[in-house]
Amino acid sequence: MLQLVLLCGSFFLALYLHLIPLLQSFVSFKPQWFILTFIYWNLSIPHRIGVLTTVGLGLLLDVVEGSTFGRHAIALLFVHFICAAGYQRFRVFTIFQQCILIFGITGIYLITYFWLGTLLNSMKQDITFLSGALSSAIVWPVVLLFLRSIRRRYNIK
Repeated sequence: MLQLVLLCGSFFLALYLHLIPLLQSFVSFKPQWFILTFIYWNLSIPHRIGVLTTVGLGLLLDVVEGSTFGRHAIALLFVHFICAAGYQRFRVFTIFQQCILIFGITGIYLITYFWLGTLLNSMKQDITFLSGALSSAIVWPVVLLFLRSIRRRYNIK
């Protein structure tokens, strides 16, 4: 039970960090805290994060942000598929290699999310939204070490 509470607590902490307002000039550089937490748990305990959990978390993000229902869910499904397909390979990479992969995975998430926004709402977006993927790759070692310490300390399996 404690493991489930800690897992949900880490997602709520990531959601809180995701919703912290920044100055307009720094919004595109904001790390994708929720996606980083999702990727970590998806790689470390893939048997706990399934398709229904992924869709539920995506819909939670849609409700909290007030975006079109399903945009985050579809983008998270892409991330889930990538992580589920290569989690064993991802684990043996060095931190630097993982940062490069995090940049790619987060970039795919952001491209999917903004593409769906363009498709559904005909909104225009420039390429600066990918700077969030770069900042996410930079903070990945901190997220990795923090969540790994929680997982090891409380034996989350």
